[in-house]
Amino acid sequence: MSPECYAGYSVVSGTFITMLPQWYSQVVTIIFIAIDLLLVNSQHCSWLVDVTTFEEPFRQTSVIHDDVELVSLQNFLENQFEVKTMQPLYQEVYKAFPYYIRLQITCGQTISSSKARTVAQQGLSPKVTITYDSNHITGHLSSILYNVEHGALVDLAYLEFGDCDFEMCQPSWIVPLPFLYHTTKMQVKIDLPGHDTIVPDSLVVYLNGYYPDHEQGPIFFRDENSTHMLLRQLQSSHHHYAIQTVTLSTASLLVGGFENSHQMILTEDGFKTILTMEIRLNSQDFVCPYSSAHVKSIATLLDRLLFNTAAGIFEVFASYETLKMVELPTRQLNLPARCYKKMVVVEYAFNSVTHVLAVSTDNQVFDATLMFGEALQFERVHDANGHDPCQLHGGSDCSVVSAGLSGTEDNLYLFLIKSSSNYSVIQMKDSMMTIVPVVESSIDLHGSTNLYLQDASLTTYQSPHLFVWGNVILHSNDLGRSISQLHQYTSTANISLFISSPNTPHFAMLNQLNEIWYGLTGDTVSLVRLRPSAGWSLLHSLPTNEHSYEFWEEASTVSVFYDSETVLQELILFEEDGILHLEPHIVPVGKILQHHMFLTNFEINSIDRSKNMTMFVQSRCPFTEHWFEYHDSASYERLEWFLFNTPHLTWASQVHTANSLKVYQGIVQQMISQNEQDLLQAYSHTDHDPFAKWHRRREDHILYYDYMYRNKLLTSGVHVSATEYEKVYDTGYMLYNQLPRQIYIDLHGIYTFSLILAIDSTELSAFRNLEHLRVSVLLSSYSLLHIHTQKHVSYVNNTVKYEVTLIEQGKLEHQEEPGEHLHPITMLLQVWNSNFKCIDPFHVDDAPQGTYSMSVMLGCPPAVKLVFDVASTLDYLVETRQTPYDCPHPQPEMHCFYYGHTFHPVFKLVDLTTGVANNFSSLYTLTVIGGSENSIDDITIFSEEEIQLYNAQENIGSLIWMPLNEESRGNKSIAVFSSEYNGILWQCQDGSPCANVPTNFPWSPEYFFLIEISNWDVGRESTYCGYKMQFIVKVHGLQISFYRSLRIIALAFLFFIVGSGLYMWCRDDNWKNWKHIKSFAFNKNRIVPVIKESSSSVSDVESATGWYTKKSDSGSSSSERVMEVVEGNPEILRMMTPSGVIRFPNNDDEGTSTGQAMTTKKMNLLFVVQE
Repeated sequence: MSPECYAGYSVVSGTFITMLPQWYSQVVTIIFIAIDLLLVNSQHCSWLVDVTTFEEPFRQTSVIHDDVELVSLQNFLENQFEVKTMQPLYQEVYKAFPYYIRLQITCGQTISSSKARTVAQQGLSPKVTITYDSNHITGHLSSILYNVEHGALVDLAYLEFGDCDFEMCQPSWIVPLPFLYHTTKMQVKIDLPGHDTIVPDSLVVYLNGYYPDHEQGPIFFRDENSTHMLLRQLQSSHHHYAIQTVTLSTASLLVGGFENSHQMILTEDGFKTILTMEIRLNSQDFVCPYSSAHVKSIATLLDRLLFNTAAGIFEVFASYETLKMVELPTRQLNLPARCYKKMVVVEYAFNSVTHVLAVSTDNQVFDATLMFGEALQFERVHDANGHDPCQLHGGSDCSVVSAGLSGTEDNLYLFLIKSSSNYSVIQMKDSMMTIVPVVESSIDLHGSTNLYLQDASLTTYQSPHLFVWGNVILHSNDLGRSISQLHQYTSTANISLFISSPNTPHFAMLNQLNEIWYGLTGDTVSLVRLRPSAGWSLLHSLPTNEHSYEFWEEASTVSVFYDSETVLQELILFEEDGILHLEPHIVPVGKILQHHMFLTNFEINSIDRSKNMTMFVQSRCPFTEHWFEYHDSASYERLEWFLFNTPHLTWASQVHTANSLKVYQGIVQQMISQNEQDLLQAYSHTDHDPFAKWHRRREDHILYYDYMYRNKLLTSGVHVSATEYEKVYDTGYMLYNQLPRQIYIDLHGIYTFSLILAIDSTELSAFRNLEHLRVSVLLSSYSLLHIHTQKHVSYVNNTVKYEVTLIEQGKLEHQEEPGEHLHPITMLLQVWNSNFKCIDPFHVDDAPQGTYSMSVMLGCPPAVKLVFDVASTLDYLVETRQTPYDCPHPQPEMHCFYYGHTFHPVFKLVDLTTGVANNFSSLYTLTVIGGSENSIDDITIFSEEEIQLYNAQENIGSLIWMPLNEESRGNKSIAVFSSEYNGILWQCQDGSPCANVPTNFPWSPEYFFLIEISNWDVGRESTYCGYKMQFIVKVHGLQISFYRSLRIIALAFLFFIVGSGLYMWCRDDNWKNWKHIKSFAFNKNRIVPVIKESSSSVSDVESATGWYTKKSDSGSSSSERVMEVVEGNPEILRMMTPSGVIRFPNNDDEGTSTGQAMTTKKMNLLFVVQE
């Protein structure tokens, strides 16, 4: 850089330089260049984080499509690895999401394999944290956060080419990216413990819901040539375009509203890649003048895109398979056929619900609430008397310039109204209206002749700050009840864009001269110009800057916006080698302010004017270090923490292969998926921790396979240690450098944390001391949340500690389901005299420090589940009756309760973030809503009339059941239970579905009851949570009805008569008949009648039985397997052996007379006896 460039700093510094010696600006410049070169030589490297595919981990992909199927790893695990090593993991089908997170090290602008190789050889590996953000729109209960202590080291060159000349050619690290339903955003944070030269980094990964093969109705995508032509048109327009989106929920960013164009620019990866989207409209459908823009404005919501066109407002739904949303076509919303001049997205209203406001050209305002997967339903905004804002304001030329919805007061609308040349701000809530005129005479127009106000903006985070801007900027800290001008804005150019950070008190503005202004809200508003400024000029003139000063002079700014990590970005359009590029660039707010402060922000105190000497004291941050201290952050942040580790390898290089990566990915996906499945269980007979269940299943194998691994006896070479995978419940008392982004507090809940500010002992002075170190605590609403602070000063370690306690006041009126319709309140901590002065240049987000914010979500916290505790219910039954009971045929998943016993159900609240299950202490009601006498699958849901009939509590209880305790009878029509009074008596009266259940002989009747528990309207005194859960109870031993009892008695009497008659008949010398009956009923042998007397020859017996028959000398038949049963012949019965064989004597032994008698005696039947 030439000396002439250095001399330019004296011009930028203005009057400040004229008060300094001439050589001072040159010294300052040399110092900065030396520091800059020193930082370059120190080689502070960073992480390059990207996403790769499952099959090609060496190849980057810019967009993740969620419509891909999970890859099955079942056959892979069985064929490639020892079955016993993986048992009992793959008793269920193992699948994996086909994407990885890849980590590489970059130094400067290039990937440094040598640096990565050094880190790997030192035995270090990155620690990765992936957070799956909660989504209140989809009803997902909590955020999922999983930590990977060590990334899997791989050699990308070996994975791609299968060969490498070095031990590691291109080392990098791979981390599994599991798939979760109900979320589209994953935030990845990387750190390398023990290595300070690599700066921690982060990346936000989104699922893509819009891509070229997803076209709906008039929406379609164009080719690259169309994109280039659109960029040329954009370059010549020199306009600024707003990027309107729900920042923290989606990566879809749209740039549109180009003059006389129906094309837009869409990106799903932060403008790394862009697509041209076009909406085709029929000019016959236009309701706006043809000269107006075809697409006026665009809004990106979580599950859809909104287009304000010349033909009305259209919405296009994303194709997120993970969100399981209802497929809806592109459609024109059910608004009247009007031309709408403005569309405003209100990200967070009072109840944390996203709203969309539309202002028509006839000055009517419409409001719609975003319901996930459902088309927006717009309704006209009016007061209790049906009056529009302009009707309330009056005047024939009234025009609604802008509209907004308060985030701190319920149902409060704000409108910027223009009538003639006068402006007013209107507050409207139900039948109340307040008009605050903007007095032009009190406003400094900076040389302009007329006041021009273009828009009014509320901060995205919950606060009472309202900004009205145009050729000046006005501010109100009470939602427009009082308005004043911000005189820090000294530019004469009109403001074209105003944006605010979604979860911090910062905001930014862009005017028509491409000036970027940066502001901070709190008890007061601070505003500073970032570009042009002395800091901006110095920063972009240093040799280490990515782009030169001339580059920024030629590039054009298209927009400014806050990205998903709340970092201020500038979207610029520039030409390089004849090709136009549209790229975002981080606005280095901290570095600009640091350089600007060093050059300009000095206090000059004269020591001795006679000697013309001056002392320069730089204004500094009032503290040198800060940290926060709070306990059990997961339970308040509602984070589910999972800890994973890489599989162990037996080979020496410890470099993972594609096979070992698949094992890693499969296990992580299985554990995360199992955790989601556990959320659907309504019973707590098993714990909701998939890791604990895995440890129990592998308990007998852990030591054995650890031994096999340590002795390198595993043929697969891959070992998975179950003990290194766990769900973390207690994060302990820890120190952090920032507050949680948001916490959740239930009814009368209390949250306590501490802010510690420290001053280095070498920097204590009159301008920086402990007595002057003070903190202000601000709330966006003091009626719902009480705050208490206490200050502690420690002179031993030069620290000031502020203990802050937040107490919920219990003033919300309604119960809600867990995580639904929460009421956000913003808390700000501001260190006095710290605005724009506390800069950490090595912080990931170099935004100014000293002001810290946190969202406090009041209401029912997410990730709390009500379950029916079957085990505790059975234990209580044993304790009270001293005898256990279950059905004759028990089922593991469906325990049985006896009809005659009192039913004492036990319910518990399971906190999925802490793992704690407490008894449900709220009041609740029970309602039988369905049942079946056969099985669970046959349960039918009763109608509303039947439910009312079966459960109405009269003096004697309902038709099905009645409360045991008088305390549970309530108002006699609805029984109200508690954990102390929870007894139920089954009674199944006539007219109930369980009154006449048939018996399942020989067992008594059974019935399956589908019961619903709810604490809505009765448990408001103990919690904001409205729980409603259904569970099934199997009841055995139901009473038999009177008529069914008579039938049973009659049948029993009939059997008695028949049995008695048979007995009497057998007593009267009918021994033969009795023997036949006895043998048939009780003999273990099978007796089969074979032949009758008329065909009882020896040949017939042989052919009928298939047995050999021996003939005696006298011609009579005899056999060891054949018995002739002869009526009235006791001699033959005496010949029967104990085994049931009749042995016939020979004629020589027994005499001829007996043999003749046997052969000549008349035979009735011939039986074959088979053992």
